[in-house]
Amino acid sequence: MAVVLDGDRFLVIRRSQHVRAPGMYCFPGGAIEPDETESGAVVREMQEELSAAVRPVRRLWESVTPWQVHLAWWLVELVSEAPLLPQPAEVESFHWLTAAEIRGMADVLASNLEFLAMCGPDLPTEHSSNVKACNEPFEGVELGRHTSSQGDGPCP
Repeated sequence: MAVVLDGDRFLVIRRSQHVRAPGMYCFPGGAIEPDETESGAVVREMQEELSAAVRPVRRLWESVTPWQVHLAWWLVELVSEAPLLPQPAEVESFHWLTAAEIRGMADVLASNLEFLAMCGPDLPTEHSSNVKACNEPFEGVELGRHTSSQGDGPCP
């Protein structure tokens, strides 16, 4: 999952009607292909979904859905000023939203809300200086790993 920031706003996509969890809002990202690294997957997914070139900064967190789908959350930076172009087969639209705005939405995948809850007041910043990595536990979350109690699928 790609965590992209512009100040205090996160890049969030609305999934197209042609994919799993249609119309839901989530962070961009998806499944890791065989023989692909997590960071490689986030780079590929951002290119596929939004025609965006990104640089992975660091892994923030991981979670596992009730269906045993592993999600890895990566802080990434856009490396180009080129406009984001949603690919209609996967992405209906994209939005820059604050954590509060995301939390207030009804159609957000549960794992995304869990990520924001994990961050608590220590939300990542654009420069990532206050982001806790997986080996720096957040209160109540051991080693950046969480097993979801709520249902949602991946955001492929």
